[in-house]
Amino acid sequence: MAVTSRRVLMSPETRLPELAMLGWTSQRATDGLGLERHSHNGLWELCWFARGSADWWVGGALHELAAGWCYLTRPDEPHGSMSGLLEACELNWLQFTAPNGRLPGLLPADADSIARALVRAPHAFSAPGLGSLWTELTAALARRDALADVAARTALHRLLLAALATARGSGPAHSPPIARALVRADEGRATVAALARAAGLSRSVFHQRFHAELGDSPAAWLRRRRLRQAKQLLWRSDRAITDIAHACGFATSQRFATAFRESTGLAPQAWRERARTFGG
Repeated sequence: MAVTSRRVLMSPETRLPELAMLGWTSQRATDGLGLERHSHNGLWELCWFARGSADWWVGGALHELAAGWCYLTRPDEPHGSMSGLLEACELNWLQFTAPNGRLPGLLPADADSIARALVRAPHAFSAPGLGSLWTELTAALARRDALADVAARTALHRLLLAALATARGSGPAHSPPIARALVRADEGRATVAALARAAGLSRSVFHQRFHAELGDSPAAWLRRRRLRQAKQLLWRSDRAITDIAHACGFATSQRFATAFRESTGLAPQAWRERARTFGG
């Protein structure tokens, strides 16, 4: 069974009228927390993953979210989990409103700048290092002194600005060797050895450099990439499971099924059925 911890603060407990909800959940396995198709009336939602991963959709597109990634949805925009379930992860989220397009407590020009950044931001983007800002916001909301509301609003602005600053970029810059390896990965089925050769590095040095720049081992990164490709094919095509397994670089359909279940908590066919029900 999933071991789940969850805490939610809602207005007026959040102390700020523009902050409708602040939440945190942590679970060790996929469980039945319903994340079917839904939207938030007039509210923006920002989610940040501290641990684990999840497959969510918005606008007809699948987004694979991992630790250190944000997920942003606009007011009234339908979205949800591909499987209708929340996968094993630790997740922070908040929902907020910007009356007349502006967050309160800011100069008009500053509020307009944030509003434009929100509209331009992608639905999913890497934003490592936000954990301390979520902690700061939670702590500020717990204050009960004369400056509590000021502290909470400042913490909210700091969190949003940090997230939007990372959303503006096109992703982290990679060193030339790692960039060459990523190009090789885009060219088709690849192994860790092939990526190391493309990078022009020994296996051990390549592993160290790759992990330092992408935050994961080459093998784990390739595995996630193959699973991501498989999910797209499961969702959008009627190809057989065995065919998809081989097309995505798995030696056997059994290895594919094992890796898929470890990642999502579901067998490939079960995920396909749920994705076509819940995935936008």
